[in-house]
Amino acid sequence: MRIAYSGMFLGEGLRGLGHEVVPLPLRQDSAFDDLVAAACPAPDLVLLELWGKTALPPRMHESRCRIAAYCIDTPLNEFWMRHLLSLCDDVFVDQRSSVASLAPYGVAASWLPLCALEDDFVPQRPKEHFLTFVGRTTAHRGKRQNLLRLLQKHFPLVVKESVTRREMQELFARSQVVLNENLFSGLTLRVFQALASGSVLLTEAGGDGVDAHFSDGEHLVTFDAENILDILADMRRDMSRYEEIAWRGRQRCREAHTSLARAGEFLARIAKGPGNPRRGDARRRIAAANARYFHAVRHGGLFTDAVHTLAEAVSAGDADAPEAAHTLGSILARRGDADAARPLLALAAGLPGTEGFVAAAKLALTFLYADDAAEAARIVRAALPLLPEAARAGGAPDPACEARPRQALFLFLAGALLAAGRVFDLGFLKPGLERYPDGAFEYARLAWEEARTDRTLDVVIACAAASGTEAEILDTLKEAIAAGIATDRQILYAAELARRLYDVDTARGVVMAFRRSMALRAGG
Repeated sequence: MRIAYSGMFLGEGLRGLGHEVVPLPLRQDSAFDDLVAAACPAPDLVLLELWGKTALPPRMHESRCRIAAYCIDTPLNEFWMRHLLSLCDDVFVDQRSSVASLAPYGVAASWLPLCALEDDFVPQRPKEHFLTFVGRTTAHRGKRQNLLRLLQKHFPLVVKESVTRREMQELFARSQVVLNENLFSGLTLRVFQALASGSVLLTEAGGDGVDAHFSDGEHLVTFDAENILDILADMRRDMSRYEEIAWRGRQRCREAHTSLARAGEFLARIAKGPGNPRRGDARRRIAAANARYFHAVRHGGLFTDAVHTLAEAVSAGDADAPEAAHTLGSILARRGDADAARPLLALAAGLPGTEGFVAAAKLALTFLYADDAAEAARIVRAALPLLPEAARAGGAPDPACEARPRQALFLFLAGALLAAGRVFDLGFLKPGLERYPDGAFEYARLAWEEARTDRTLDVVIACAAASGTEAEILDTLKEAIAAGIATDRQILYAAELARRLYDVDTARGVVMAFRRSMALRAGG
């Protein structure tokens, strides 16, 4: 097979299986098919491994090539990838959870975990370090920073970032134990790299998909906040048992998780024929424009052409115009141009299902922010049939009966979208409050800022738990406790959350404050 290829994981294995793999450079200054023709005329397949900062060439929607996409760090990129994947005939995702989360958008994806490359299997080295961590330690990765601070108090820990892949593998091979902390729950690349190095992998428990390929105590060692210190203390006392685990883990990785093995799995699925139907030209054009817009908003770049394409689709009255109108209406609403946004959002409210409801909710907000809570409530009530029945419970609040109409509507929308499964785009945490949300968590945040109450805090907690973003709300919980807003149950939840986030000092402080409060109440 002749394959035009952009990526770093499957190419090695595909070449090893005898296929012609031609590098395909992706750029934003040339049309997609022109890049393909220049690199690899008439390919049997175009394979794109998509990352967060992948360059997206224009006019990809016009391609007649068979395109396979392999999505990397998919949970962090679904918000833009789900649009681009409408252009792809075959879709593979590196994380198991993304198969289900992409399905509502009409994308049929296959789970294909990441793998180790041949160079990752470095020769065994003398051990110079006990425990090593390689990864980013930026301020927004609070759980990671807490964990590293905790371990540094008790054990010699080497922490590195901004190293080459080769340097990292050498460092791993010279370490007795390699530490892996999960930014999101999944079977991440670091698992395969650590196993390939031949050192003991100590990885955070609960990684979705890890147990499908590896066993705790057999190939690797898992930890949580409860046992991490005990496990490392046991390793310090006697590494012999753990060295056997490291050997088995490396062997398992060598047998089943190389690029060669993964390429074989990839080709077996490709041989069954395209996994996704080819969309119509208008639908593909809008999907490409949305992908370029959302990718640029998150990762930088120009999106003027994308917005122009969406505007043309609306003007032409295409069958898929409501989807384009949703993006355009959201842009205008966020810029403060409610008058221009309303007809677009009204058109988008004609989309089926939850997507139509999200657009209708944004339309309602344009009236709510103009102090017309009654019209906002009317719009939301009219859109309720778009939601699953379980998400309509209670009906939209009547502003005439609410002391805080804005907060009441925010809370209702948060609850409805939470029940509908539209909670939060994990990789798109925005720097400030989102006034026109796409999911439940952002509505809960608006409700909290409108009026800080224990009821609102419950909704914030529920949304954070459902979206895997609990680390983002610890400061909110601490503020609520300090202000006397949090209930006993919420205080205990904050202590437990801080413990799970390895924030020992906060957990201890919250528990001590709770005990003092209980003692005072008992004495009163």
